[in-house]
Amino acid sequence: VSEWQKNNLELIFSLINEKLDNDNFKILGNGINTINNINNKFENKDKYKFVYCSNPDRGLSLLCEIVKRLHNIYNEVTLDIYFFLIEDPMIQKYIDENDFINFHGKVTNEKINQELAKTSIWIYPNQYSHETFCIACLEAMNNKNAVITRDFSALPELVKDNGILIPSELKDEKLVKFCVKKTIELYNDNEKLEKMQNDLYNKSLSYDWGEVANRLVGFL
Repeated sequence: VSEWQKNNLELIFSLINEKLDNDNFKILGNGINTINNINNKFENKDKYKFVYCSNPDRGLSLLCEIVKRLHNIYNEVTLDIYFFLIEDPMIQKYIDENDFINFHGKVTNEKINQELAKTSIWIYPNQYSHETFCIACLEAMNNKNAVITRDFSALPELVKDNGILIPSELKDEKLVKFCVKKTIELYNDNEKLEKMQNDLYNKSLSYDWGEVANRLVGFL
């Protein structure tokens, strides 16, 4: 589903001294049903509302710290977390000690899309695990969110020049400071924020299942 995945497959084949016939492998990408979000009212977005809806192991603790620092500057900042369980005691401590960080448990995909339609910026500081594609990022894009995410795995293929990529060498404190700085820059530049939202939204439309199906027909 990504160039990154294909490159890793090529590496595996080389390690076992097998030849990979590149002509027989195509990048199809993944997909979503974009019609689910087409009626969302994007004009009522909240610059200070953040949503996290992926596995907590993929950077939620870092996002909690980013949001906490932003809240110290902008009192309106909030974070809503949607997942069925929080197991990391550090994350639970953030939730318990900060009334602007709220855990909602598992909800429907429709509810997540409704919440993403209200947000302006989606931050995904995943430094712990790789992404073969990242549906969560695609759904954020399709709900007109500016994206700040890692420059590794398949994420750059989705975001590329349209979003903000966190340099792959940044970890922990440096990563947090980078995200806080870039978010504040977006807060102070509405034109840049809106352009990023629109560019990423338009790109997300090419991953509608109808478009994915057309690519598959083309391959066949």
